[in-house]
Amino acid sequence: MASKRPKALDLFCGIGGLSLGLQRAGFDAIGGVDNWEDAARTYERNHTGHRCLVADIASISAEDILRFFDVDEAEVGLMAGGPPCQGFSTVGTREAADPRNTLWKHYLALVDRIRPPYVMIENVEGMVVMDVLGVLHRPANAKVVTRASNARFIEMLREAVR
Repeated sequence: MASKRPKALDLFCGIGGLSLGLQRAGFDAIGGVDNWEDAARTYERNHTGHRCLVADIASISAEDILRFFDVDEAEVGLMAGGPPCQGFSTVGTREAADPRNTLWKHYLALVDRIRPPYVMIENVEGMVVMDVLGVLHRPANAKVVTRASNARFIEMLREAVR
C-alpha cells in the first residue's frame, strides 16, 4: 500500500540531517540532491533505500531531478533545502563574491518549476541582512522572512532577483 505521508525532496542535502528531521516529522523522503559525492554516498548509507542525486543545483533541471527520483511534480509535497551559507555567515569571512551566495536563486527556480505546496529554506540570518549579489539586504526583512508564509517568502525572493 502506498504511503499517505507527504513526500519531501531535500536539496543541498549533505549527509541527510534535514531529511531525517522531515521523516521524524511525518514526511516520506523522496531523496536528496547534493554536489558533493562523499556526502551523497553518506546520505544513501544514512537513509537506506533512498537515493541521492549528485548534481550541481545551478546546472540541473527540475525535469532531471523528477526523472531521477521517478516522481511527478504533483507528488512533491515539500521542497526543502539549506543553500550554503559560508559567504554570508557572521561566523565566516562574509565574502560577497563567494559564488555559493547565489545558489538560493537556483533553488527558487526549481521551486518555481516544481511548484510544491510547501517550501522550506534553511539558512543563517546573514542571508537576509547582507547585500550579497542580490541577496535580500534590508534588515527589516529578517523578521518578515522568518514569519512569512511560503507564498510571501517566495515573492520576497523574486523581488530580490529583479
